[in-house]
Amino acid sequence: MRRMQKNKYRKTVSRQNHYLNIIFIASLLLLIFLTVSAVTKRTPLTFFSFAQSSGFVANGPMVGSVTSNSAVVWMRTGAVPEGGNNIPYVVLSTSESGAMPSSPNLTYQFAKAKFTSEESGWDGTWKAEITGLSPNTTYFYNLVENGQEQLSAPYPKFETFPEKGTNMPFKFLILTDFATNDSTQPPVVPKTETFNQVAVENPAFVVIGGDLWHNNAADTAKDKTSFITTQRNYFREMLSLNSSLGKFDNFVKNVLPNFALVHFYDDHDLGQDNPDKTYKYKKEALEILQEYFPTYPVSEYGDWQKFSYGQADFFVLDARSQRDNEKTIADDANKSMLDGDNLGASGQLAWLQSGLKNSTAKWKFILSPVVFNKTHAKLDAWYGFQTERKQLIRFIKNNNINGVVIISGDSHGGGIDNGKNSDFPEMLVPTANKGQCFTTKNAGNWSEGIYGSYAEKRTDPPCPGYGVVSVFTNPDRIIMKVNDENGKKKLKMRYFLNPQDAKTYANLPDDL
Repeated sequence: MRRMQKNKYRKTVSRQNHYLNIIFIASLLLLIFLTVSAVTKRTPLTFFSFAQSSGFVANGPMVGSVTSNSAVVWMRTGAVPEGGNNIPYVVLSTSESGAMPSSPNLTYQFAKAKFTSEESGWDGTWKAEITGLSPNTTYFYNLVENGQEQLSAPYPKFETFPEKGTNMPFKFLILTDFATNDSTQPPVVPKTETFNQVAVENPAFVVIGGDLWHNNAADTAKDKTSFITTQRNYFREMLSLNSSLGKFDNFVKNVLPNFALVHFYDDHDLGQDNPDKTYKYKKEALEILQEYFPTYPVSEYGDWQKFSYGQADFFVLDARSQRDNEKTIADDANKSMLDGDNLGASGQLAWLQSGLKNSTAKWKFILSPVVFNKTHAKLDAWYGFQTERKQLIRFIKNNNINGVVIISGDSHGGGIDNGKNSDFPEMLVPTANKGQCFTTKNAGNWSEGIYGSYAEKRTDPPCPGYGVVSVFTNPDRIIMKVNDENGKKKLKMRYFLNPQDAKTYANLPDDL
């Protein structure tokens, strides 16, 4: 009996010593952790987060609307700072070690990115207008609130653009048509390397095309207020770690904070499948885009945008909010994708034609949310607007506008054409992470081929990937590539600004 009691006592003591050892080790680790935090002046959470080092930053940061000397930094916060002195600000430096609140190089204060509909209220979104930057320069940046830095090293960065007209090589990358959970168009690839390839490519900037998600906010909206709530939530989910919409952590960590970004809507992220000019929530959707993304300046009628990078001008189209209905309107001079509201000089068609005609850039890239290729038999693509398409082609050729290149999306597969079927060089960028390819049985004719296939029962192999455009000088030429999710080339085309250079320089390298 005594022996049993003694063994029981020993076990109790042993168990107590075990717990004490655990408590001691945990306390020691906590002490070390807090000491290092105090020395480095960082909150403990910064050691475990790529950018969101406190509860203050809920989404972001991102950088957009970049020019040769300016940019816009965006973030969303989970709390409202108290008092005017606590308004957050951005610290920028050309040195990573300078992106610290203790040694600021450039500082700019945030302002609330307000939503204009009074009943919606503010959703914690901020934008900082950055000016006075140097061209073609990498800037590291940090966010500061109430004296506390919000981001941890390695600090996020972006690169300003060269001055307009500068002739220099560069590369940009396009991601488009993101598959999302519980959307109208499953399936989703459970894991994709697409987003990891962005850092490998190291582009000058990243274009995030339309259909950032495929869930339709308007389908479940009972009224304008519920639409706004749902639309905002989709943006928040696409900009968050551990998103309920899919596996986007690498997109949020690697892409969004570290590159100059360009983004525009297509149909699903506008809120409905194939909406047109009569879409009742287009005003609210446009406002939310500006609330949740650092876009270039947009029109009050739609999200068409323009920017320049060195020897190239970029025209970002809105293919939805101004279009006539593709099915019910006869395809004649009265049917328009770009100016269905007959805005004339204030409309998108006039804006595009004027921009192309007055451009002095060597390259004019048109970023079209939908396919331009006339053989791509899809009514909500340019195929369904042949009259306006011919008018635009005629305008470009009659005005001797050279260097026009089209980048398109929406159809989930990849394709490249040399102009034989598209009238201008065109690259169709595949879905970033969808488990099913082309959305139409007839993908059309593409001179350099297609990446992906179509199956009515959605059993075809997936074709996730991205598009890359490399712009070269001496001689002026571009390389367009459709890559799969692992960065393997699926389609490629070389195009010379001067066709006579094609044979002379046939053996030049294919990448920067």
